[in-house]
Amino acid sequence: MTTIKEAVKGMVKEPGYSADLDRGTVLSVNKTDCTCVVQLVSNDAELPDVKLKTIINDGDISQLGFVLYPAVGSFVTVGRIDDDNTDLILVDITIIESIGLDTSTALKLLIDASGNFNLNANLMTFNNGKNGGIPLLNPLTAILLKQQQTINNLITAFQSHTHPVAGASTGPTITPAPATITPLVKTSDIENKSIVQ
Repeated sequence: MTTIKEAVKGMVKEPGYSADLDRGTVLSVNKTDCTCVVQLVSNDAELPDVKLKTIINDGDISQLGFVLYPAVGSFVTVGRIDDDNTDLILVDITIIESIGLDTSTALKLLIDASGNFNLNANLMTFNNGKNGGIPLLNPLTAILLKQQQTINNLITAFQSHTHPVAGASTGPTITPAPATITPLVKTSDIENKSIVQ
């Protein structure tokens, strides 16, 4: 098996030969460090710490911006930055496992291969915010449940109460028309599981 040093040396420009790029297969991905391990197709060498993004802010991986995370097993193209044989990067990816948007504080956006959308932000505005904020499910459910219980208690009291007919001491009584008890609300009744906050 070819060593890393030999594999990288094979990518160095030599007279009459240029090998700045090579193809490989992704063996693993480290989203925290924004790197991956690639096994080259040409000689089976394993290259660790291959960067997922070509532009690095003085080594600060927390400010990487837009990142494509390759799927394990996908074919990729590996290249070098500034003729540095130890600074390897992904140039292209055949299968994207997920897409991320990193900022200086945290991963703000992640879209995976299934189309799941995860947005981590202090403020999200849709349609210029003209419809106000989206209600929080649990507090809204608690408010509705309390109101329903109050209404149901009034209905129960109303149904059990009778009125004697005026002027008759032992005559017939009037029973109120039946009212329907409202089923208590559950979070599943009002939850939109496609948007989770």
